[in-house]
Amino acid sequence: MKYTQNERYNKFVSKCVQDLKEEIVSQFQPRSIILTGSFGKSEVTIFESNNGELSFSSDCEVIIIPKNYILSSSKISEFKKAFFERKKLQLSPNAILLTLQITIPFLRSRMKPTMFNYDLKFGSKVIFGEDYISKMPIYDSKDIPLQEGIRLLLNRMAEAAGNFSFGSDGPHIGYLCDKILIACQDALLLTIGKYHFSYKKRNELFNQHFNKEFKEIFLNPEHTLKMINTASSNKIEGLKTSVYPPSYYFEVQQICDPVFRHCIKKEMHFEFDSYSEFQSLYLNHFKNFCVMSLIKKMYYWLKISKSLRIPIKRLVFPMDVPFDQYIYAITPIVYFMLSQNNGIDQKKISQTEKCLLSLNLIDTNREYVSNDEKFRIINDTYFRLWYHTFN
Repeated sequence: MKYTQNERYNKFVSKCVQDLKEEIVSQFQPRSIILTGSFGKSEVTIFESNNGELSFSSDCEVIIIPKNYILSSSKISEFKKAFFERKKLQLSPNAILLTLQITIPFLRSRMKPTMFNYDLKFGSKVIFGEDYISKMPIYDSKDIPLQEGIRLLLNRMAEAAGNFSFGSDGPHIGYLCDKILIACQDALLLTIGKYHFSYKKRNELFNQHFNKEFKEIFLNPEHTLKMINTASSNKIEGLKTSVYPPSYYFEVQQICDPVFRHCIKKEMHFEFDSYSEFQSLYLNHFKNFCVMSLIKKMYYWLKISKSLRIPIKRLVFPMDVPFDQYIYAITPIVYFMLSQNNGIDQKKISQTEKCLLSLNLIDTNREYVSNDEKFRIINDTYFRLWYHTFN
């Protein structure tokens, strides 16, 4: 099987996947093993160091469908840890609910046209056992809602903000910034119904439609296109550099901002001057939707309480909007909290602190030694909240 366009890299990846398959079969005796994400699309990102050493920049997203029982989460965690120690490849097994959706015909027929399901259908590899992917519904990319692209952008913002500092200059922060640029491309393609499961094909489509559909969005369209193309090339062919200066983070911000505003206007029909105003308008938009069921709210309560080690009786959740959307409404405030010229935006810190206080996640009487300490604690608390809500 092919996992990357570079033949030398492909031998490296193929050997690792073969070892993964054999170890999963030996330990779990599954009904099926399916690779999704970059491994499923044959677009694994490899980083080659100056001395020629190869390492994975992509996680390996894998669906393990058990035969007769639910797999033990503790055994899966132990397997992930042991495999990473041997192969330096981070595994991301999918949740139990997804395995049920794929294997039970009634649930499978009701799988909606999301970006994930579209990618799963057309960009996955069954490396062992029964082929459940062929039984999934056929999706048209035109049916994927733009809200999917907005959610992708918000997740990429949170991921980058939670890992960035002014001393960050390694390949990891560059990789996360590249993911934002690719998300910008993908969200814009959704606005014209041209999304594709392949990174390479998406980039070709983006270039094909850029001048007609997207050029007017940007102050410097030529530079924007070059940066997005470079990010896509890094994803498809492997990272070219180990050094990404902090300024790269802020260059990406300047591209993400107009893309996000464009998508919000097209999908939710509002514009905003500041991200504080965005938060209010975004939450107001979701007040028209059904509020979370009590069961889902309890799920989030238990998950956040356990992950952040906060007594469940202390947590306070918003009652008039879905909890996940409340978290997303904070994300751009956190992402744009830092700017290259002005440093830390105190208004955005206060706004984020207010939101975290409303959830009872930080102490009302807490005092901070400095603004830097306040930023670090507020940013870290939000990132952990986002991570444990959506992962």
